[in-house]
Amino acid sequence: MGPSFLVGAPWKVLIIHLDDTYFFQGRLLRLGRAVDLRDLKGTRYLCAFNDIEKIASRIPRLKKCISFLGRGDYHYLTYIFLRRLEFPFALLLMDNHLDAKETFKGYISCGSWLKEATKLPHLERIIFIGQIRKKWGKIYPAGPDIGEITKLMGHLPLYISLDKDILSPSYLTTNWDQGAFSLTDLLSLISHLPPKKIVGLDICGEPDGISLYDHHRSEEINLELIKCISCLPSRIHKNTLSSAA
Repeated sequence: MGPSFLVGAPWKVLIIHLDDTYFFQGRLLRLGRAVDLRDLKGTRYLCAFNDIEKIASRIPRLKKCISFLGRGDYHYLTYIFLRRLEFPFALLLMDNHLDAKETFKGYISCGSWLKEATKLPHLERIIFIGQIRKKWGKIYPAGPDIGEITKLMGHLPLYISLDKDILSPSYLTTNWDQGAFSLTDLLSLISHLPPKKIVGLDICGEPDGISLYDHHRSEEINLELIKCISCLPSRIHKNTLSSAA
């Protein structure tokens, strides 16, 4: 079945706990459903493929979902969501780093997951907004130009993966080096994407440490992104979490 069954359905919010990051973001927690995976060890930066299967088995399959992954250290979780799509699609990836490096045999990492994703048969094209200038296999560099992105998408449905390290440090502080994007430009870009073609979205790039100021700034951005992608806040499924009480 193609993605047409997703059109008109309300967006859901999924929050994945691999560390304590989102417990600093109470308003975000009250908007979504949480999956607590903190009992799993050896998941920061890289993860064995055997453990990826364990993680995948505990993450629910939700249609039209905005998934929050945590710090950029866990960006490899995007691979789980991409391989669940059973129809041809394009990936719009916004990241200050091209996560297509080699890693240890039997593992996937925050720096290698995109290389693994290029092997997925249904992923036809990757539109990359970040620090590359030349096409590489399925990966097409693009600027924040909606016309260019729409042309590269063609007829394909779109999955979006966003690492907030693409934003300037004036908006938030991540634990990776950052780009120069403004929040206004990011929200404008997302708001102009064809909504009926978007089949899913994940967001990572949370701050490290326990600075309440940093977590507050990051939460504000997360809430703005949810409003942007869902158009109307009333269309979000609300599931108040006992952990956020």
